[in-house]
Amino acid sequence: MRELSFIALEDSDVQTFLASFHVAKKTINKMIRNHELAINGQEINSNMAFKKDDLITVAYYETTNIKPYFQKIKIAYEDDDIIVINKAPSLLIHSDGNSDQTLDNMVYAYFLQKNETINPRHLHRLDVDTSGLVVYAKHLLAHAFLNYQMEQGFIQKRYYAVVEGIMANKQGIINLPIGRNRHQSKQFIVSKQGKPALTEYRVLKEVNHQSLLAISLHTGRTHQIRVHFAHLHHPLVGDQLYGQSSSRLMLHAYFLEFIHPRTRKPLQVVTTIPEDFIIKNEED
Repeated sequence: MRELSFIALEDSDVQTFLASFHVAKKTINKMIRNHELAINGQEINSNMAFKKDDLITVAYYETTNIKPYFQKIKIAYEDDDIIVINKAPSLLIHSDGNSDQTLDNMVYAYFLQKNETINPRHLHRLDVDTSGLVVYAKHLLAHAFLNYQMEQGFIQKRYYAVVEGIMANKQGIINLPIGRNRHQSKQFIVSKQGKPALTEYRVLKEVNHQSLLAISLHTGRTHQIRVHFAHLHHPLVGDQLYGQSSSRLMLHAYFLEFIHPRTRKPLQVVTTIPEDFIIKNEED
């Protein structure tokens, strides 16, 4: 059984407390009906008021059919509610039905090594060849709270990318809609019939006909960065789908900012630029 403890930040009641995590009303009623909540150790089966600094406990059973894959993971941040992993390139987030050697399986194995039975809930995905930060919620309340922020576009995401060529404009905003390519099912293109997509970029360095960029996403379309820069004739280095292949896709998610589910304060998680992204002159 999982047991979560929270100190009330203000006077309120159980339904309002759970709703503040953006948990569905049906789920809230089920949790109360199943005696999954307690106030200061007193189990409740109906909505109940509490005071600031009271202890709220949530207890529930959790199961998963995921298999552990014991490999080392790079942890960028961890607390009782979330864990942020710095994902390596060429690694699936979750199983495609053919392999259990995924980040989900690795995170689950990490929890088992800590004697914690936690169902790994990734908040978002990165393409298999993209490296960088991925957020996992450790329990259903944190997942509901973070998922709401993701759906509303409140989570800030920034990337490093290396593109082919020298950008004419050293900074700017690409505002071009993106839709699926009808002729190639795995590919997306700039299309008038597509969904709005907004990408902001800034050139950090230019060397040997390649440019290192810092990129901020204002929307979250599939392959958004890759499609936008390929459309501008500056495909990402290593992009086999939209450009030319190399040792790896040069795209790294280095920055995340969101409201923490427990503290309700902004949290920033940042990684350093990968060494292979530091483009150099031949004499360097």
